[in-house]
Amino acid sequence: MFSSTASSFDNAIRTANDNIAKQPICYRGWIVSTQVVHGQLWIRWQHPQDTFPRYGRPVTNNGLSATVSHVKFLIDLAMTLEPES
Repeated sequence: MFSSTASSFDNAIRTANDNIAKQPICYRGWIVSTQVVHGQLWIRWQHPQDTFPRYGRPVTNNGLSATVSHVKFLIDLAMTLEPES
């Protein structure tokens, strides 16, 4: 369905895991970035029509991979629930 986009997303996250990426990436049109808040790594994401990353969550003890999977799930869910234009 979106394997090439998901693959590039996963590759970018692997890069972020090694050296926290300052460059935002795109997943299904959404902008995904990382930010350190009070010493904790957060993943933030932005709807294509927003001007700032409205959504975010900290990377949990389950690790970066689990947090990224959850963020991808939330973006996919938002796209499913979003009304067609």
